Amino acid sequence: MIGRRRWPFRVTTPIWWGIRSACGTGTFDGLRRPRTRRLTPHRLRIHRRRVRRSPMPRTALQRAAIRQLTLPVAASMTRRDSDRMTDTDRSFADETVMRAVELPQWGDADLLTVVEHPVPQPGPGQAVVRIEAAGINPVDWKVRTGAYSAAFGEPFPLILGRDFAGTIVTIGEQTTRFRVGQRIAGSLRFAPRLGCYASHLVIGDAAVATLPADMDAAVAAALPVAGLTAWQALLEEAQVTAGQRVLVHAAAGGVGHLTVQLAKLLGAEVIGTASARNAEFVQGLGADEVIDYSTRPFEDQVSDVDAVIDCVGGEVLEHSYRVLKPGGIAVTMAARPDPAPAEALGVRTSMVFVRPDSLQLQGLVTLVQQGQLTVHVSQRYALAEAAAAHAEQQEGHVRGKLVLMP
Repeated sequence: MIGRRRWPFRVTTPIWWGIRSACGTGTFDGLRRPRTRRLTPHRLRIHRRRVRRSPMPRTALQRAAIRQLTLPVAASMTRRDSDRMTDTDRSFADETVMRAVELPQWGDADLLTVVEHPVPQPGPGQAVVRIEAAGINPVDWKVRTGAYSAAFGEPFPLILGRDFAGTIVTIGEQTTRFRVGQRIAGSLRFAPRLGCYASHLVIGDAAVATLPADMDAAVAAALPVAGLTAWQALLEEAQVTAGQRVLVHAAAGGVGHLTVQLAKLLGAEVIGTASARNAEFVQGLGADEVIDYSTRPFEDQVSDVDAVIDCVGGEVLEHSYRVLKPGGIAVTMAARPDPAPAEALGVRTSMVFVRPDSLQLQGLVTLVQQGQLTVHVSQRYALAEAAAAHAEQQEGHVRGKLVLMP
C-alpha cells in the first residue's frame, strides 16, 4: 500500500509489547508502533539488553522513578562544562609517576603499602583516569583478608577498590566512549586486579557517569557501589511501591543511609534501625521511625512491614522474617540466604549482588546534583592512610562512607 512503511524484519507479539512501552505508540497494520523512531535490528538488540539488565517496573510510581534515574545529565552538566580542561587537569596530564596502594598477599590491613610505578598507558578502547577520590566499601577489607580468593585467584600484587571519581587524561586508539578532560565517577566490574586505590587507573568496560564541574569528588566516589546496591535492592528485588512499609537495617551505614532516602523518594514509609548516637542522623535522612536495636530486639518493636533491606546478615536477617507481612520480602546483601526459613513463615528472601549500570549511576548523580539525595562522607584519608581506613571500616559502625584521596 502506498505510504506504508516496511519493517526491516518481522516483529512478534511478545517482543512488541516491550518495544511499544519503551518507544511510544502509534497505529500500524492493527498493531501499535513507534511514532518517531524506526525500529531496526540494532535498536531491538539495545532494547533487549536493557530489558534483561533492568526489569520493567510494575507501577506508575516505579516508572516515574526509573525515568528520573535514567534522565540525561542536568542542563548545567553540558559537554562543554565536563570537558573543560583546567590548570589542574593539565598538571595531571603531565604526570609520569603513579602512586598506588598495593596488597602483596591476603592478610591484615598493615600489609597495604604505597608504591610508585610509571603512569599506565591505555590500550584500544581504553582511557586513563587521574583519580581524585576512591570510595572504600566493606567488601574491600573482606577481599583483603582472602574471603573472595576463589574469585581473584593469586593476582599479587593487588590494588583494591571499585569506586572512583576523577578526570580522563589520556585515551587509547579507537576510543569513542571517553574524552580527554571528561570528569567522571564510576565503578569497576567485580574482582579487578588493578583497582582504584591509586592516583591513576586504566578503564575500559567500567560503568561510568559524567560529573558536573562543581561536584565534590569524595561525594562522587562514595556513590557508585552503595547507591546502585540500594537502588537495585529497592526497585528490582523488593519492588517497593508508594505507601509500603520498609525496614532498613544499619540505616546509618554506607548502603543504609542511601536506601532510606531512595525509599522515601519512592513514597514508602521507612523505619530504620540504628544505634542511639545515629538516631538523629537517620531521622535527618527522612526516616519516619528509628529503632534503637541496642535497647531491645528490633523484632519486638516493629511488625507488618512489606520489605526489609538488610545490610547486616546472620541473625538479623533470620529475625527479619518475623516482622514481614505474609508474602513480604527480605533483601540482603551480606550473604546468599537460605530460603527455607522464610518460606516456612510465608515470606520471601533474596540477595542483591550489585550490578554496575551506567544509566542508573548517571541518574543517581543527577539526584545528588538536584539535592534530592545526600551522600554522607564521614572521613577522608590520604593514600598512605589506607591501612587506618580499612581498620575503621572493618570495625563497623561507620556513618556513611569512607574515602581515599590520592
